[in-house]
Amino acid sequence: MIPVSVEGPFSFVLFAVWTLGLKPFPYVCAASTAIDLYDDLFQQRVVVMLGDFNSNAKWDKEHPASLNHSAMVSRLKRHGLISGYHTFKSEEHGEESLHTFHLHRNEQKKYHIDFCFVPESWAPRIRHVDIGSFAAWKTCSDHQPLLVDIDIDADA
Repeated sequence: MIPVSVEGPFSFVLFAVWTLGLKPFPYVCAASTAIDLYDDLFQQRVVVMLGDFNSNAKWDKEHPASLNHSAMVSRLKRHGLISGYHTFKSEEHGEESLHTFHLHRNEQKKYHIDFCFVPESWAPRIRHVDIGSFAAWKTCSDHQPLLVDIDIDADA
């Protein structure tokens, strides 16, 4: 997880996320731990967190309850962040109708493991959310792009 300062008419910190299965903090455990480590930054700046979390509420039981996907979502909620996809689509974590990843590029092995968490105050400004099609992206990656279109300006 790498924080990048985005400066312009509207400035924020962008956390670029790619969690791996390395111990002692595999996948979502690493993201949850990093959120705690960067607590001060969440308090000081507007934050957007997006990327490959390799995580989903469906796998909560595979991780410690304090570091699983649902716990991570709760941590982010306490920092005022919500999932752009879940908010726009009115879907619960673990119940996604669209998928961002196909294991081994197999259309039958589909999961939603990529997320874009934005400030809750931006929720009314989310104009569109989409995920690239498996057919269009399968030769490029086992992930499909998650697009969150937000109508934001410097007064937000």
